[in-house]
Amino acid sequence: MEQKKKALIVATVGEFINCFEKDNIDLLKSMGYEVHVATNIHLKCEDNISKLQIIKHHVGFSRNPISIKNIAAFFCMINLIDKERFSLIHCHTPVGGVIARLAALRFRKSGIKIIYTAHGFHFYKGASIENWIIFFPIEWILSFFTDTLITINREDFGRAKKVFYAKNVEYIPGVGIDTFYYEKILEKREKIREKLGIAQNDIMLLSVGELNKNKNHKIIIEVLGKIRRKYPNMSHHLHYFIAGEGILCNELERVANELKINLHMLGFRHDIPNLLKATDIFMLPSKREGLNVSLMEAMASGLPCIVSDIRGNKDLILKSKGGYRFLNSLDLEKMLIELISTPEKRREFGKFNQARIKKFDKSIVKKYMIKIYNAI
Repeated sequence: MEQKKKALIVATVGEFINCFEKDNIDLLKSMGYEVHVATNIHLKCEDNISKLQIIKHHVGFSRNPISIKNIAAFFCMINLIDKERFSLIHCHTPVGGVIARLAALRFRKSGIKIIYTAHGFHFYKGASIENWIIFFPIEWILSFFTDTLITINREDFGRAKKVFYAKNVEYIPGVGIDTFYYEKILEKREKIREKLGIAQNDIMLLSVGELNKNKNHKIIIEVLGKIRRKYPNMSHHLHYFIAGEGILCNELERVANELKINLHMLGFRHDIPNLLKATDIFMLPSKREGLNVSLMEAMASGLPCIVSDIRGNKDLILKSKGGYRFLNSLDLEKMLIELISTPEKRREFGKFNQARIKKFDKSIVKKYMIKIYNAI
């Protein structure tokens, strides 16, 4: 009896598997693979990973690239690959991607194939010199040992094609979302806003993401403070909601209290589609993104978006068509005031986004991935 082909999906943290890899897992299963996952599994994500009906392996990756824990993770990966003899490894996330590819080096003669999806390189236009010095050489060296390098935004794709040495460099339009789903949320907007404690004529701004420096929520709060001083009557009706957890929660609340703005910290939420339906303007002020899923979800929900003018966001938001991209706080203030003041423009931008995001639907991404997996 012929032995079943084995595929391993690797990511630094278990939540990544739950959020972004279900479709790839299903696809690999349909292609006849026995699918394994190697990730840092903890109680918060273990049940969800178990529901995927795959073979799971706990590897103690640390998101800190210089953590001593990653040495143990490296040897754990070597033992796992040696034991299971995978024919395909598809790795994700910076640390998981580095360790998996290094561990697989000693097995290259066995014919094992390596795919790495870069969900946003840490080196990019505008990144710090330190990022370029540390991360670019690592990815350049590892590209020699990567069969297929997948990128999810145009800037990364262009750079990878030009300077890296993977056998194949591919572009896919993100991880894909079910665009139809966000158009058909049944709960009424009025009811959702009532639950959130805001009036129907209030303006609801929403950001979704971890509360850290990269997500840069503070700039929104500070600009809302400026708007409050200049336009107190307008500011009374402005409410900024953030769905997410993180180390900056107390700091953001402190700044908001000092500036006397209406900030609502929602914590981790499972009802993002409903929140989007209640929202007037979606905000993504990040300093770095690959191709942000929450932004794609906002577009699918028919929302106008104000985002930072960075890689990834440029692929999604077309200036003055689906929203605005800001460079600094002065830009952001001007853009916010304009969208707050013109509901017809909000509707126009939202309608444009809802049509544009169809190009990033999960059905489109699936076609790309079928082609990539078949070619490997």
